[in-house]
Amino acid sequence: MLKAQRKRKRLLNQLTLSEKAQYTQRYNLAHAKILNQYGFVANPTKSTHPNFKLYIHNKHTLPTPCPNNLTFHNLCTDIQPPTGTQKLLGLGLKFCTHSPTYSPNTNQSLLKLAYSIRTKNYLLTEKTNNNTEYIPQLYVKIKGWNPPPAPIELENKLTEFEKKLKEAVKFNRKYTTKNQT
Repeated sequence: MLKAQRKRKRLLNQLTLSEKAQYTQRYNLAHAKILNQYGFVANPTKSTHPNFKLYIHNKHTLPTPCPNNLTFHNLCTDIQPPTGTQKLLGLGLKFCTHSPTYSPNTNQSLLKLAYSIRTKNYLLTEKTNNNTEYIPQLYVKIKGWNPPPAPIELENKLTEFEKKLKEAVKFNRKYTTKNQT
């Protein structure tokens, strides 16, 4: 990187004034094009990590890409709508102003977790019996087959985890509904 910069400096010193102006103009156009297209131009004198920190730090100040064809019919005669209305209403009637909420199905997730743990436990115990027919890369889930229960300690840990997770989800739902009202 530094070698390229030294080469560019040497080249600039050898150029005449008109060539320097043309070079600077081309450089500025390329810089503006990259800034417009990606929203950020990396500093070539710094490594990736400092450039990333700089990008994250300045992210809120960068202009966000916005559609150009934002139009709506302003039928107000006496009172004008507040600023920013065009950006909001120009997106259309299907535009949602709130962010989508994610509500995972904990029961289904716990069933999948238990199935996976029991299956792995079953396969590990079968492996000790020198069953060489199982090839992990060719594993296909058989519909209707459920793995046998795992050892009692593992089943107890699964039920304990399920209880704690359901308590945490219940607490989280209470806490978020209190704060939203």
